[in-house]
Amino acid sequence: MLDIFIFWITLSLNYVLLATGLTLTISVMRVVNMAHGNFYMAGAYAFLVFSEKAHMPYGIALLLAILFVGAIGMVVEAKLYRRLGGRIEPSIICMCGVLLALEGLATILFGPDIRGLPPMVAGTAMIGKTVVSMGRLAVAVTALCVITALFIFLKYTRMGKSIRATAQDREAASLMGINVKLVSSLSMGIGTAMAVIAGVQITAVYSLSPFVGITALCTSILIITLGGMGSIIGAFIAAFIIGLSDSFGASFIGRYHHLLSFGTVMLILLFRPLGLMGTRVEAEGKEK
Repeated sequence: MLDIFIFWITLSLNYVLLATGLTLTISVMRVVNMAHGNFYMAGAYAFLVFSEKAHMPYGIALLLAILFVGAIGMVVEAKLYRRLGGRIEPSIICMCGVLLALEGLATILFGPDIRGLPPMVAGTAMIGKTVVSMGRLAVAVTALCVITALFIFLKYTRMGKSIRATAQDREAASLMGINVKLVSSLSMGIGTAMAVIAGVQITAVYSLSPFVGITALCTSILIITLGGMGSIIGAFIAAFIIGLSDSFGASFIGRYHHLLSFGTVMLILLFRPLGLMGTRVEAEGKEK
C-alpha cells in the first residue's frame, strides 16, 4: 500500500501543476486554453531532445524545455490570442488549431510510437518492507517545490499581485496602471511552464506519444471543473481527489481507471454543481 500512497502523492502534485497552469490562464485570459495539454506533450518531447539527443543533464534539459515551450506559449498569446481581442469563440477555435498543429508536428518529427522518458533519479529504496522508486520520490519533491515557489510568487511579489488583480477584474487592473498585456503574456508563459514540468514528470511515470495531450487537457478540465472554475485552491484539492481515484484505480482496475475519476466528479457535482470552491457569477464577471 505504501507504493500506491507514494504514487498518489506524486501523481496528485503533478496534477496540481497541470491544473494550476490552466486555471491561471483561464483566470487572466478569460478563455480555456485548448492547447494546454499539447504544451504538456511538447514540453516532454523538448525535454527528450535536450536530454537524449543533445545529452544534457536532467536539470538543464528540463530548464531548456520550460524556456523553449514557455516562449512558444507567450508568442501564441501575443500573436494569436491577443489579436482576437479576447473573443471567446474565435479564441477557442484558434487554440484548437494550435493543438492540432502541435500534435501533427510531433507525429511528423517523432512518429506515433509510444516511448518513455528517463527518470529524474534512478534506483530504488527500501521503506520498511516496500521497494519505492527513487524517481517517483524525486518527482514528488520537485513538484512540491515548484508549487510552493508559484504560491510565494503569486502571493508576495508585485507581479504576482498584478496577476491576481487582473484575474479578479481586468478592466479595473488596467485603470490602476497594471500592464494587462504583459500580465497576460506572463500568465500564459507560467501556465505553459507548469504544463511542461507536469508533462516531463507524468510521462516518465506513464508513457509519451503525440496523442497524450488530449488526455492531459481532459484531466485538467476535469480538475478545474471539480475544484471550481478559476479557483487555484479548488484545483489543488480537486487534483488530490482525481489523483486518488487515478492511482488506486490504476492499481486495482487497470486501464479503466478514468471511469472511476469521471464517476467521482459526477457524484460530487451532483451536490456541488459549481465545484468545490466555485462561486456563482453574473455575466460581467461580478460575484452574486
